[in-house]
Amino acid sequence: RVSTTQSNCILVPCCSALRCRPALGMPQYWEVVGGAGIGGIIVRLGKDLKSVHAPERLSVGAILEEIELTAGRLHYRLADGRGPAIGWASIALTGKELCVKIDRPAGIRQRGLEIGGPVVRLSLDYQQSAACRLRCEREWGRQVPTWSFVSIAQVTENHMKKAPGMFYGLEFPWTEEMLLDMGPRWLTEAFQAAGTLDSSNEVTQIIPETRVKVTTGNNGGKFLFEVRYKTQTEGLHTKLFAKVPHPCEGATRSDRLITSVNKQPMELYELNASRLLESTLPVKIPKYYFGDVSNATSNWILIMERVPFGDAEPLDFAGRSLGRRPPLAAFVLEGPYDKCMDWTLRGTPAEYYLALVRCGARMAGLHRSGKLGSEALAGHF
Repeated sequence: RVSTTQSNCILVPCCSALRCRPALGMPQYWEVVGGAGIGGIIVRLGKDLKSVHAPERLSVGAILEEIELTAGRLHYRLADGRGPAIGWASIALTGKELCVKIDRPAGIRQRGLEIGGPVVRLSLDYQQSAACRLRCEREWGRQVPTWSFVSIAQVTENHMKKAPGMFYGLEFPWTEEMLLDMGPRWLTEAFQAAGTLDSSNEVTQIIPETRVKVTTGNNGGKFLFEVRYKTQTEGLHTKLFAKVPHPCEGATRSDRLITSVNKQPMELYELNASRLLESTLPVKIPKYYFGDVSNATSNWILIMERVPFGDAEPLDFAGRSLGRRPPLAAFVLEGPYDKCMDWTLRGTPAEYYLALVRCGARMAGLHRSGKLGSEALAGHF
């Protein structure tokens, strides 16, 4: 299971996920051939023909990955084309074919992962590596100024100003537009300053995510982007996630002032969790690439590995989902889910909460036993 926003993501084992599909073989693919002239074929949320139908139809030519086939009803996951990302469709109607079996199409990809290919297995290998430990140890020794109280007037006056960060002394972007404007040269310098990119390598291109925009969360803005490197080496992620402050204007002004003033220095602590604890946490977290904050302006940015969630499309953040979503394959990550909408979860809510509480208890025990770091390190939180 995964927490509701990537920025606070802690990955913990889930027993129900392991029950979904014990072996990952080559899936069967189908092509939609029916529905020409009427916008495609109907999709329903359940197997029953009387279950609620989706507002959108599957387009002619859409490619479907079979999850289950029973009594002429195909439980599918959309691999290519237009239509609901997941659902139930009939393969025939009154003797007329609506979907036909096909061989696996060449080059089909789903949100960056090849359909039918190996599932991305997130492990603690990097976090437990010497490279990660050395990076964190360098950060433990970094001299960082003590946080000074920030007032509403300071945020209002300074939120549009550039200033060096507290960790690395670099000016940094705090919006997607600024990141694109400052470009690959700045990102290269930032990653190298944070010790996450070798000095002989560089970022050569930044590609914004135009299809998926992250709009949830009241503690900060989020956006996705991709990068290309001069030399692509193992362990370097090309799909990244950034968390930044809300604009201090319009509809998000109140949220910005609450987080930057009332909750300060929350952002500093969140950045420190990835910057300082990556090698000692007992659970997988997204790989840290860069983070910094300005005490003078209250602006900040956190850049990390993008979590490869298994859902082909963003989930229902408005809470309108009817019924439980079907299970994913073993080791595929659920979500992301939004907060306070337990009825949209795949499994029993208690299972998710127990997984989170157990994970928190492990970290609390490690802290009390001194295995999360020294008392001096604990002072950063």
